[in-house]
Amino acid sequence: MTASGFELVTGVTTVVFGPNGAGKTTLLRELVAESGAAAYLPQQPYLFRGLAGTNLGLGLTDEECGLAGQYARRFGLGELLSQPARVASGGERARLGLARTLATSDDIVLLDEPLAAVDLVERPAIAATIRQALRGRTAVIVTHELEQVVTLGDRLAIMIDGHVVQQGTVETVMAHPRSEAVARTIGVTNVYDGDVVSTDASTVTVQTDSVRLIGTGDVETGAPVRVLIPAETVTLLESGSTPSGGSARNRWSGVIRDMEPVGRLTEVVVDVGVPLRAIVTPGSVDELGLAVGGIVVAAVKASSVRVVAQ
Repeated sequence: MTASGFELVTGVTTVVFGPNGAGKTTLLRELVAESGAAAYLPQQPYLFRGLAGTNLGLGLTDEECGLAGQYARRFGLGELLSQPARVASGGERARLGLARTLATSDDIVLLDEPLAAVDLVERPAIAATIRQALRGRTAVIVTHELEQVVTLGDRLAIMIDGHVVQQGTVETVMAHPRSEAVARTIGVTNVYDGDVVSTDASTVTVQTDSVRLIGTGDVETGAPVRVLIPAETVTLLESGSTPSGGSARNRWSGVIRDMEPVGRLTEVVVDVGVPLRAIVTPGSVDELGLAVGGIVVAAVKASSVRVVAQ
């Protein structure tokens, strides 16, 4: 346990999430100082004079060098390796540093915003490689982007004003924020794990343990995925009614299991086979007569359901 309250869990990837200035980078530096063997990737990796390929292999064993080369080529850096390091762009420097860091055999891997300098179109493939490379290892990744939390993390630590205010599995922390401050930081979001059963030109269909969801994402049929549904995108309707315009592809009937205030709004938990959280106004509570034990229809547009690869 660090001074900030962060718990380093062996064998899993923990993502530290929080706003800029929350102390996330300071936490990583603290972990570097405390750890006897940690591979650390700063936000802006430094390259020495010489070839980019020489920089890639600095301090690595022959076996690690081979692995780093594989990652570098997977990241589209094959031609860069034979060129002077000074010609590398910011994104190429980030990918080069990431390839080297992932290839190390150190006990702990620490990554500070590893995808921040990577083009959006390249992020899914690189994120998948990071996930694969860190599987079963002890790793900490700092980010301020929510999608990276669910793409890369097994555990999630929320950091605010230099302190970790909540930590646990990604699903638990995102579904059950412990305070209004945490809820404001991450948003109240439904998170489910499942497998892609089909895709078409515009949507992805995912089967979880209990429900089928239709959303959007760049994933393949059969892939294990994580599904995100922001609570504020869930519409609650009277039992037996249909969504306005019939545009919501996801529609379930369920029983209200819990209702809790979230600031001036209300969080309503509906059992639709899985707990589905919706954020509604006091007016909606009164108009629909919402109460624990009541039956409602929950509707979500496919465009509001984000599907990301695990």
